[in-house]
Amino acid sequence: KFGDDRCASSLAGVSGYTERLERLLPLAAASGELMVRHLLMPGHLSCCTRPVLDWLARHLPDAIVNLMTGYRPFQLASGRGAMARENQQEEINQAVAHLAGAGLGKPLLDGVPLEEALSRSSLSPGLPNSG
Repeated sequence: KFGDDRCASSLAGVSGYTERLERLLPLAAASGELMVRHLLMPGHLSCCTRPVLDWLARHLPDAIVNLMTGYRPFQLASGRGAMARENQQEEINQAVAHLAGAGLGKPLLDGVPLEEALSRSSLSPGLPNSG
C-alpha cells in the first residue's frame, strides 16, 4: 500500500514499512508465485504507487501485481484532505499508464489482466490499448 515511510507512518502508524517489504517480498517470491495487491490511494500516486510499481519492476518483475483503484473513504468521507475522497479519474489514468509502462510481466487492473481491462475500459485515450 505504501511506497514511502512517511505515508505509512502518518496514515497507518507503521514505522520501517518499506524496509520490511523490501526484505520480505523477495523471500515470499522465492517460495512460489507472488501476488502483490497495491491499493491506489488518493493523493498518493507520486509518493506511493509509482515507487511501489518501480521497485516491483526492478526486483520482482515476474510477480503478479494487481493495481486496485477502488479506494473508498467511508468514515473519512466527512473529513478533509485527499484521503477523504475517492480516486480522481486522472489519478487512475496516470497510475494505469505507469503500471502499463513499468515492465511487469503479469499486471492486473482491479483483478483483470491489464490488456483485457484496457480493451474494455473507458480510460483516457492516451493509455496503451485503451478503447
